[in-house]
Amino acid sequence: DRYIAVDINPKSSGPMKALLKDILPKTELSFVTAPFEEFRLSETVAADAPPAVVTMLGFQEGNDDPFTVNGWLRDIARPGDLLLSESQLYTAGQVDRISGFYAHPAMQRFSRIAFERAVDRSLPTLNRFFLLPVTFQDGGSAQVAILAEEYANSINGRNLHVSNFCLKLTLDQYRYYRQESGHFTIVGESSTDDQTLHFQLSRRV
Repeated sequence: DRYIAVDINPKSSGPMKALLKDILPKTELSFVTAPFEEFRLSETVAADAPPAVVTMLGFQEGNDDPFTVNGWLRDIARPGDLLLSESQLYTAGQVDRISGFYAHPAMQRFSRIAFERAVDRSLPTLNRFFLLPVTFQDGGSAQVAILAEEYANSINGRNLHVSNFCLKLTLDQYRYYRQESGHFTIVGESSTDDQTLHFQLSRRV
């Protein structure tokens, strides 16, 4: 009945509306410019509105500690709402899929654009990728993929500008952190054949 698009960038409203009018021609579209962590469905729809499906795709969850992200998702969704999320997993024997994703020309171009906007448009850079361990607030740890541009702004020093980072949890970790807070219950899962890309459907308690 209704599609609510949420994005921090107000310029995405135009392209979204142009594309969605053909994909969802009879669906009401509204656009909210806000960070995900500040959006509340309870403040956007009527109190008697039916359950919603909240989509959190594109690895957005991997940009912060899972406890922090679960807090955002808890506040976005209302009890009874469904959450459809996606994550690229850290899977034994398939680690090259992670580096392969970040080696894609589109990702490397994204990294360079981020560098140009934040640092300098004229400095030459080398694209770099790292997969490193990181510790969470509960003492657990996981791998984090880091995309960066290496550059020199003096004759003696080289620097790194981090353009993107994303947690790569194992499947067990992804399940655990979704349900750990008690605010979500997993009701369905699906993965790609190589088990590296995981789709999860959960319900807000």
